[in-house]
Amino acid sequence: LLNIDKFSTAAYSNKIQQMLDKFVSTGKINIPIDRLDFDDERFGIELKKLTTKRAQNAAAGGRLGRTISLHRPDNPVFYDSIEEQLNELLRLEATKQLDAESVFRKLTDLLDESQKEGQRRSELGFENGFEFAIYGELKNIINDKKISIDTSIAIFKKISPLTDYVDWTKNINVKKNMEQFIYEILTENNFPEDKIDKLSMDIIDLAVRNLYER
Repeated sequence: LLNIDKFSTAAYSNKIQQMLDKFVSTGKINIPIDRLDFDDERFGIELKKLTTKRAQNAAAGGRLGRTISLHRPDNPVFYDSIEEQLNELLRLEATKQLDAESVFRKLTDLLDESQKEGQRRSELGFENGFEFAIYGELKNIINDKKISIDTSIAIFKKISPLTDYVDWTKNINVKKNMEQFIYEILTENNFPEDKIDKLSMDIIDLAVRNLYER
């Protein structure tokens, strides 16, 4: 047999990286680091290995999109807001209204914000994610911070005991009681009558997501 040396790409590594960055930035291939469960520090290290800002933006945007998909069902309003900002950044980059360096800085800030759900919750005085998720829904309707906070806390305190029932998510009577309690609290706090039915259903869905121990 012929003794043929093993081929090495070492001499072409810079060119290969440039080609990868080009295809990542145009969306023709996906950057792998956006789909791995790196912690924030490791992700930052991997991000710096990419040699262009457009490639870094593709990776950061992918990471952010994954974070939104994972957590939005538990707190739709909080993560919908982040997604809207992400989409706007991507639009500005695509239409060249914002340079890649500026997009990267804003994406970094947005990634940081996406990790602060717990902090924002504490700042508003909530004890759990369910209260914070309700708050977002309510504030979208009346845009009153204090009423939205007080109402969110009142709803949690009222329906929380009902979640002690075994398999309460499948219990029609429990859900009907929840709906009645929520309706009464929203009415007492002067929420629009035509919004209350949908709000009640949305809040029960959030309860299932946040309060049901699977």
